[in-house]
Amino acid sequence: MGRLTISKAREDFAETVNRVAYRGERIILHRREKDIVAIVPIEDLAILEEVEDRSDVEAAHEALAESDERIPYDQVRKELIGNVRNSADESRPARLGRSAKKRVQARRR
Repeated sequence: MGRLTISKAREDFAETVNRVAYRGERIILHRREKDIVAIVPIEDLAILEEVEDRSDVEAAHEALAESDERIPYDQVRKELIGNVRNSADESRPARLGRSAKKRVQARRR
């Protein structure tokens, strides 16, 4: 497995990608001696995702076996959508009216 600094990978980006894509190398990129990210062939990624999917299915089966309680999909969906909308509203800045916008623009000048 290769190991490169992020700056070196940036300089030789095409070469780095080709090493992974055509030679099947796995390359770890690091900054200040700390590993940050890995570049892997797409086949490796497919295997990782398959393992993750299997793990998720096993966890779901275990969770179903633990309890007889079932929540209808529509109820879960409504709650999730409501939670997403509420969190989006909280993170969105308040809208300014025209007079407030004019004051902000005047201060910037």
